[in-house]
Amino acid sequence: YYATNRAATDARYTLLSRRITETEWLRALSALDMLGMEEGWMQEYDGASHYYRPDFTDQEKPFKDIRDFQES
Repeated sequence: YYATNRAATDARYTLLSRRITETEWLRALSALDMLGMEEGWMQEYDGASHYYRPDFTDQEKPFKDIRDFQES
């Protein structure tokens, strides 16, 4: 998760304007385990720290990380 638009800049949304902490991520995993959820998908904590964040001011190449997925 990363904040965009108003969530990133509006003071009313301070809890939404930041990335989840590692402690919060671990608590979420514990909750899934406690609830007995055995099927699903979760992402590693550092898995998408910078990926998939488009820069829409660059209309030619908004996804800078696309080169990581292109074959050489």
